[in-house]
Amino acid sequence: MKHVSFLVLSLIMSANAIAETYLFVGTSFPNILEEKQDGESYGLGYDIAEKIAHRLGHEIKVEMYPFKRALKMIELGDADGLIGP
Repeated sequence: MKHVSFLVLSLIMSANAIAETYLFVGTSFPNILEEKQDGESYGLGYDIAEKIAHRLGHEIKVEMYPFKRALKMIELGDADGLIGP
């Protein structure tokens, strides 16, 4: 079994804050982050990010982009987190 490490950057969630929706971006990686034909995200990385957000009382929205664009969005503050290996 492959050892997979997950990078979840810029997770800005406060337990005292009002419930918010945070934008996570990523690129399609098999079993980590994938997208169904209807646009719904799934995969282990998605599940982890979603569970963390849910436990903190927040939600996430995930959008798929080419990897360099996703990184740039994080750098510019246009996204709150990155899901990837």
